[in-house]
Amino acid sequence: MLYCWQVQACLRRQKKWVLKFLFLIVPVAVSYLAFSQIKKSQVSEKTAATNTLKADFTVEAFQLIHEFVTADTAANAKYRNKVVLVNGLISEMNASDSTATLSMADSTGSYAIFDFEKEQAAKVKALKVGDKVTVKGLCSGSIYSDILGTQTISFKQSIINN
Repeated sequence: MLYCWQVQACLRRQKKWVLKFLFLIVPVAVSYLAFSQIKKSQVSEKTAATNTLKADFTVEAFQLIHEFVTADTAANAKYRNKVVLVNGLISEMNASDSTATLSMADSTGSYAIFDFEKEQAAKVKALKVGDKVTVKGLCSGSIYSDILGTQTISFKQSIINN
């Protein structure tokens, strides 16, 4: 025969166990669902093709780099998430089967780097270091390296505009 206090103690233990279980499972489930939703939205994100976008700015590579070196915050505010047409000399190129990047550098070692869309890889491979080129891309902003003492300006969804 169970006494009332025994039943209450048993119920309290069960409540504690259920609460502990909920405090462990609910955050994990919420985190999983949130990350799944974020991943789903990023995968399905559609962007306009760069060749259909009008350039917000047209600049020479050395002028662009100089702007970022002298006033990083102002240049980031001006160019970030804007379509920029950049004219300059290729200082470095990297190309694989389906991707390509090229850089335009100044004398300080600071540079603008352009990541090209898959369809543009063949056009980039046809270029050589030292060629004058016009590139249109979406500016991602810049990063300053304390170790190297250089500024890196990144562009995505770039296309050759010659």
